[in-house]
Amino acid sequence: MKPKYEVKLDKSKWKRQHFLGDNNTQNGSYVWDKIKDEIIATDDGWFANVAINPILFTIDLGATVKLSRYSYWMRTGGSPPWEYRHFNLKRWNLYGTNTPRFDIHDEAYWIAGGWKEDWAHLANCYTFKPSGENNPTTDEDVEYAARGFGFDIPLDAPPVRYVRFHVDETWGGGYGVNISEITFWGEEVETD
Repeated sequence: MKPKYEVKLDKSKWKRQHFLGDNNTQNGSYVWDKIKDEIIATDDGWFANVAINPILFTIDLGATVKLSRYSYWMRTGGSPPWEYRHFNLKRWNLYGTNTPRFDIHDEAYWIAGGWKEDWAHLANCYTFKPSGENNPTTDEDVEYAARGFGFDIPLDAPPVRYVRFHVDETWGGGYGVNISEITFWGEEVETD
């Protein structure tokens, strides 16, 4: 067996892409750029708190990439601990495309989910809690969350430049977003 070549993607190339329905808010110093500042597992990061359902946001990776995996770190720290609370992501799906439909400005497409027919499904994601979903957060849970949550991208997934998160559930049940950091790995590919 030959290991798959991958590198950590250059986050300086990333841009926030706004499609209709994307949560484009931020709260005070908890700005979007903090999802790529290499500071992980802290009481910092992006905090978007406007109630928008479904919760959608999109990243332009700045290059076309054959993704292999990615990691998500939730907001941590605090008392009681932020882990597995508030707007930390619980269940979501990741989609990607190299050719988004910039020409469509229709809510039925961007908000109701029509875009999913044109984007590849890359990952079904869940932030596992060792003590169980309905139990109080333990020291083990806190330690587990601090390591981040890794997700593999299928080998047959197409190269993509844009990734879109469709959040189904947060740990607090609200429609905001808490993200300490996101990191992608893969291989940049040449495009025509």
